[in-house]
Amino acid sequence: MEKKKKRGFVLGFVALLSVISIGMILLCRNIQSENQGTQTVDVSAVSRKMLLFMLDQTRVVNKDYSVLSLGEDVPYSIRSELEYVMEEELLTARADFINSPNFAYRITNTATGEKTEGGDTSLFVKDHQMYSTFTYDADGNVTSTGDYVSTDFTYMSAYQLLKNSISISTSNARETYEIYGKSIPKSQIQLRVPQNLKAEFAIPQNLTENNDIIWYNTGNLVHGEMSGRFLAVTCCMMVFFIGLYILFYPVSVEQEVNPFAFMRKIKAEIKWAFLGTVLCLAYIGMAFLDVYTMTGELQTALQMLGIPYAELVPVVLQFIGMMLTGLFTAMGIFEIKYMLTSGFCRYWKEDSLIGSICGNVKRRFEKLSEVDLSDKTDTVLLKYVLIQMVIVGVIACFWSFGIVLSVLYSVLLFFYIRKKLKKVQKDYQVLLKEAHQLADGRFDEELTQDVGIFNALGDELKNVRIGFEKAVSEEIKSQNMKTELISNVSHDLKTPLTGIKNYAELLGQDNVSGQDKQVYLENLQHYIDRLNNLIEDLFEVSKVNSGNIELNPVELNVVALIQQAQAETEDLLKQKNLTVILDAPENGIVQALDGDKTYRIFENLFTNIAKYTLPGTRVYVSATAQPEYTEIVFKNISEAQMNFTPEEIVERFVRGDKSRHESGSGIGLAIVKSFTEVQNGTFSIEIDGDLFKAVVRFKVN
Repeated sequence: MEKKKKRGFVLGFVALLSVISIGMILLCRNIQSENQGTQTVDVSAVSRKMLLFMLDQTRVVNKDYSVLSLGEDVPYSIRSELEYVMEEELLTARADFINSPNFAYRITNTATGEKTEGGDTSLFVKDHQMYSTFTYDADGNVTSTGDYVSTDFTYMSAYQLLKNSISISTSNARETYEIYGKSIPKSQIQLRVPQNLKAEFAIPQNLTENNDIIWYNTGNLVHGEMSGRFLAVTCCMMVFFIGLYILFYPVSVEQEVNPFAFMRKIKAEIKWAFLGTVLCLAYIGMAFLDVYTMTGELQTALQMLGIPYAELVPVVLQFIGMMLTGLFTAMGIFEIKYMLTSGFCRYWKEDSLIGSICGNVKRRFEKLSEVDLSDKTDTVLLKYVLIQMVIVGVIACFWSFGIVLSVLYSVLLFFYIRKKLKKVQKDYQVLLKEAHQLADGRFDEELTQDVGIFNALGDELKNVRIGFEKAVSEEIKSQNMKTELISNVSHDLKTPLTGIKNYAELLGQDNVSGQDKQVYLENLQHYIDRLNNLIEDLFEVSKVNSGNIELNPVELNVVALIQQAQAETEDLLKQKNLTVILDAPENGIVQALDGDKTYRIFENLFTNIAKYTLPGTRVYVSATAQPEYTEIVFKNISEAQMNFTPEEIVERFVRGDKSRHESGSGIGLAIVKSFTEVQNGTFSIEIDGDLFKAVVRFKVN
């Protein structure tokens, strides 16, 4: 039973479309036959030429009349050009109308009665499609009657008639004409309006085919009012009968029949955009097809192309076009019926993209509590989802053009996502290669490529590589230092221990005099002190490295502390005849520092100067207080060539005297650097030839 109803609906619908299409085709053919050969003139297209013709003929009935009035300020060259151009325009207009079989005219001088006429003047009273008169009184005021009234005859100007033939422009503000780069007042170039003149023009109802201006500007009547009426009737009849059939048939049957069933599966926005576009194109196409069929232009074009059955092809095209137009019209009417019968709100809620999105948002609303907006991933995803929703909504608002935008946007989105995925895969492979290199212990190839979303991980791998390199470098350096430490400490410990052993053996002899014993004891004490200093330096280095160092900052005078360290090392300085020149404020520099550690800094620097400075030279020490730091500078001339860098000399167990002629542990400057930095200061060495410069800076708290 259900299939029978569907079959009945389809057969009835096809029959209805066929009847409507055949009826429209017959009506079209009837209009075509009734209006065959009837031509109408587009008078507005020839209005300017008619005006020029009238002015030309005015000279015939009024010998004193000239079209242009040129003042004395018009240069001769421009005057000649204007007169020549105007004469050419008048002669061209005369040639267009004077012998035209489709044009009748009568130009009369109402003051003298003199007149000129041409064509079939009987058209002035009958069988014309256009008859107009223009009457100018003694003051040039015009009145017009008839079928066509043109402003060309009412508001005449020189600019109007010359602008198409000469380079002329006008400026209302300056009241001048610009001709070939020269400014000429408008009052110097005037058009003489005819006076005491009556012009009559007529165009016949049936035109004679001729290669004149009238025939050239004709068109078939059905292009105008008749074509509009036909299309209006066609559309109304099609919508009316199809609407009745769709509206009165049960919707339960219609919604199961294609293409209505197929359209129900498409979302409302896409469906309406598609139907709107297709219906507009269908009715416009049908209008053009019907018009060109009624005028016979389509048949003529097909015949010129050599297509067989040229008379039958337009009929077939009309039938197919009307059937398709009727089908799309039925789909639109059914969609309206389905929306009203199922409920307007339910329709847009369940069958639209917006409704689907809103329903999906509602269903997932409970899961919003699981979204952590502090998580960057969730934030980015939420942003992109909202952007897509806005874009789809905007596209849907464009109706018929929206489907084009949606297709274009989908294509662009596909290639964009594909490009991003390819980039992610490529970046991952680069990152994986870098990880394999690190695993193999190859640190020489640095990752410099941009790896997109993996940049943070890439930076971490760089840090790992740098950390590995630094750890390996430090380990190698530490091993070298340990070796050097063992060598240096062995050498430095061996010397005092050997001395202690020798003098202990000498003291153990029975034949040692009291005077020699005293000398041996003094030397023994010297070696013990040297051994004790070496052990203390090693202990200080150990505390700095372990971070187990305590500070006791107090307000102290830095200048006084420098002077105290100088006094303590005065004997060492005098041994090389060194003169210390101190440049410091008389009232000193007070700063919160650890007294013991700061004194050790200055003592080590003076000791270093006493060991390695060229004998008999001057040592310069300066102390200055800056707004942000206190700076102490020690400068001396090295006795030996300084074949080391500033960075090397502050390392532990590195000595300026690499031959180790001078006693010491080689960690004096390393202690200076450590004790300075632990007090939020900086220590640096500058070498310029034989000039050795040590700079200590303490940041002002």
